[in-house]
Amino acid sequence: MPPPPLTRRIFETVHLTSLGLWLGAVLATGLFAAVVFGASRHLDPTVPAFAAYEGNHADLVAGFIQNQVFMAVDAVQFVAAFLTLASLIGLLTFGKLPLNRWSSGLRVLGVAVAMGLVSYYLMVLTPRMTENVRIYWAAAEAGEAERASEYKAKFDEDHPAASNTLKGVAGSLALAMVTGAFSAASGGIATPGSPRKTSDPVEPNKPKLEEPDLVRKGARA
Repeated sequence: MPPPPLTRRIFETVHLTSLGLWLGAVLATGLFAAVVFGASRHLDPTVPAFAAYEGNHADLVAGFIQNQVFMAVDAVQFVAAFLTLASLIGLLTFGKLPLNRWSSGLRVLGVAVAMGLVSYYLMVLTPRMTENVRIYWAAAEAGEAERASEYKAKFDEDHPAASNTLKGVAGSLALAMVTGAFSAASGGIATPGSPRKTSDPVEPNKPKLEEPDLVRKGARA
C-alpha cells in the first residue's frame, strides 16, 4: 500500500528547506568576505594586539572576523548537509520518489556532488587552513614577520582550492534545488491500480454496449 501524500510532502519540505539554508549560507560567506575585506582595507586600521607586526593590519582584522563567520557557516553546512541527505533518503525510501525521472536523477546527482565537495572542504581544507592561519596570527602578534609571512603564504595557497570548492558546492546545491522544486511541483506518483481519469481516452478495442431493441424498432419506424 503506497504511503499517504503527506509523507512525501513532509520530506520534500525538509529537503528543500535544508537545501535553501545550505545554499544561502555558502553564498553569504562569499558576500560577507567581499564586504569585510573591502571595508577593512578602506579603513586601514592599526591593531594594538599586533603592534609588533609591521605587516598589513587590515587583512589581519578582516581575516580574524571572516574566520568567525567561516566557523559559523561550517556548522550550518554540517547540519544542513545532514538534513538534506536524511530527507533525500526518506524521499527515496518512504516517499517513493521515482528514480527513473530525469529530475530525480539530477537531484540525487547534485546532492551527491555537494556532499563530496563539502566533505573535502570540511575534513581536508578547513583543518589545514585553520592551523596555518592560527600560526600566522601568533607569529604576527609576537612580531615574527618572517614566520608570519611563511604561514600566511601557506594559507593563501589553499585559498583558491577552498573558493573553488565552495563554488562547486553552491552550483551543485542550485541544481538539486531547481530539480527538487520541479519534482515536488510535478505532483504525486503513479501507483498500480490507480483509477483512470475521466479525461483518459477510451480503449479503441473496448466493446460498446448493445443498442436496445426499442431504439432500433423506433429508428426503423
